[in-house]
Amino acid sequence: MNFHQKLKFFDKRSALNQRTGKAGLHISLNFDPSERISREKLIQIASEYMEEIGFGEQPYLLYEHRDAGHSHLHIVTTLIKEDGKRIDIHNLGRNASEKARKGIEVAYNLVKASRKGQSAVHTNDPVNVQRVQYGKSETKRSITNVLDEVIPKFKYTSLAELNAILKQYNV
Repeated sequence: MNFHQKLKFFDKRSALNQRTGKAGLHISLNFDPSERISREKLIQIASEYMEEIGFGEQPYLLYEHRDAGHSHLHIVTTLIKEDGKRIDIHNLGRNASEKARKGIEVAYNLVKASRKGQSAVHTNDPVNVQRVQYGKSETKRSITNVLDEVIPKFKYTSLAELNAILKQYNV
């Protein structure tokens, strides 16, 4: 399907329930930078995830990105079922999504998100301040490294001056 066909399909599905303010859902599945996952396996993971959260029968679009220094998937789906009823997503993240994520991490031997967060807090890696290279390193971490180094060591009296300093680091 081309872009316009996809859009038309989702518009038709949304039109089945006029009372719904939000007819779509965007999900992002993120993977550790150390993980190299084949396209086929990413499709399997997305399919299993959608099944686990109760969206197995829903149409969805799946896009892979590597623009943040790590592989991640964007899944776009509709909350409107074929019969026009809306799928309730209240607490979806806390309940079904969390359970699905943990199961998939085990089934596919992925880096566990809960351990990843804990280890990041306890590491004292030296700051590597260099120009941010978007898409080649983790964007958030790279910007944080630059800010952690620049803010305490540079003197600036305006936002324009701070921006001039940050521009040297591609921020």
